[in-house]
Amino acid sequence: MINIIAYGSGAFPQTKDKKIALSNTLDLLVEVKSPEAFHYEVSKASPSDYAGAASIFGPGLLNWTGSSLFPMHSNHIDLENRKIKYSVIGKGALR
Repeated sequence: MINIIAYGSGAFPQTKDKKIALSNTLDLLVEVKSPEAFHYEVSKASPSDYAGAASIFGPGLLNWTGSSLFPMHSNHIDLENRKIKYSVIGKGALR
């Protein structure tokens, strides 16, 4: 099971101007059982979602940094003219 939480001004607009509200990045926090498996599958399906060292070293690097340095990795994508940033964490990282 995957849990997704939306937050920030992209999810909760702080203006009544719809054009401005829709220009805000939609921030998503994606909680998955295995971040490494998630990144492996997404990197196969959409390699352009990953940049820099993540695109070179792949899910293993993301798993190592996620378990050793920082508990999540964020990707920035455009979907149907909407900017989206999704951050992936492992189950229990928020507890």
